[in-house]
Amino acid sequence: MGMDSITGEEFVELMRQVGLEPGSKTVAVGVSGGADSMALALLAAEWGSVRAVTFDHGLRPGSDKEAERVGKWLDARDIAHAVLTHDEKLADSNIQAEAREARYSALEKWCRAEGINDLLVAHHQDDQAETFLLRLARGSGVDGLAAMTKVGALPSGAASPRLLRPLLDIPKGRLEATLRSYRQEWIEDPSNADPKFDRAKIRKLLRKADVEGLNAPRLAATAARMRRARMALESYAGELLAAAVEWRPEGFARLSLPQLMAAPEETGLRVLSRILMIVAGRKYPVREERLERLFASLTGAAAATLGGCQIFPVGPERLIICREPAMIDDSVQLLPGESAVWDARFDVSLSADSVPGKISNVGAEGWRQLVKAEPELKANTLPHPVRLGLPSLWQEGKIVDVPHLDYHKGPEATLRAAHRVPGKTAELSARPAAND
Repeated sequence: MGMDSITGEEFVELMRQVGLEPGSKTVAVGVSGGADSMALALLAAEWGSVRAVTFDHGLRPGSDKEAERVGKWLDARDIAHAVLTHDEKLADSNIQAEAREARYSALEKWCRAEGINDLLVAHHQDDQAETFLLRLARGSGVDGLAAMTKVGALPSGAASPRLLRPLLDIPKGRLEATLRSYRQEWIEDPSNADPKFDRAKIRKLLRKADVEGLNAPRLAATAARMRRARMALESYAGELLAAAVEWRPEGFARLSLPQLMAAPEETGLRVLSRILMIVAGRKYPVREERLERLFASLTGAAAATLGGCQIFPVGPERLIICREPAMIDDSVQLLPGESAVWDARFDVSLSADSVPGKISNVGAEGWRQLVKAEPELKANTLPHPVRLGLPSLWQEGKIVDVPHLDYHKGPEATLRAAHRVPGKTAELSARPAAND
């Protein structure tokens, strides 16, 4: 029995579920030319004001012609369309992940340039089921098995544009039926059936599975239950994070070990993962098995490194988690009055009366320069790895400003630095931390 197409009234309700009313604003729709995204574009165009955008990875011959064909189809329906291209070569080792990263990065920049705050993508129920099984095969925990959400953020973590998936509960068959009702063609991507990709293998498994219940609707429903569990766990973790962690303006965290260990293990793991992400400025959490090994070792009073962080005890009840200096490779050239994000951890800026310089971490060479110029800095109570990871201003190979150490050899208050703690980002003082 064939599936029904999606009606305009039904799509209005789907859009309400992601927080949008008809005519409320212009939205962007990512359109590859496949059945899913073409159906989304046509439905969204009837719903309200739409800008369609295609990202051409250039991964296979003729992809540029396919983008042109999509443009002609959309133009015939009076849907504005733009094509974005990618000029850099993608690594062969993980080409699908890199292509995804490049696509979302380009779409984010385009949306911002066009003043568009909502990006619709055509992930559907079958995609959700495939994602669930892929993550299950990789040993994901509750968060991974919660799979995709209808309202989310782009991989960069930026607040805008929002990433919206209004079709997430809709089977793929209904999207194809919708296009047939519009008498609209679509493009079949050969990589969707290429057995060298895990997702294609999962897709084939779901089509031929003989086990009762191993199907897209059942798996998508399980993912939804995992999302409910995730929300509850996040709430408990948030409470523990607020109670057990002190964020220092120098970019590190003090963690109460007794409070961490008194909590349920899943809550403690979430708190530890979140701290590592913030301290290292990571987009993604560390792998579950590595996090579990670190968590199990915390009571052994041994130092460790993970996810770009150093973890070490200070006394029997406190842990310090700071950036691992050896993992910092970011430097930013700034002109007077300019600002930037450095090492994905600090908002940095130069005062208008400054001179140009490079923002980098103190490092071993910088520390040697600092203590030679001001020997009293040796008595500073900050942990040594924290000192080496602090943002600093360099000019002609010399370190001239480290605000968190109150070290200034250039104009006063030349460099300003604010640690990017979600919900707490603010200008940070240069006061040394209390004795650790």
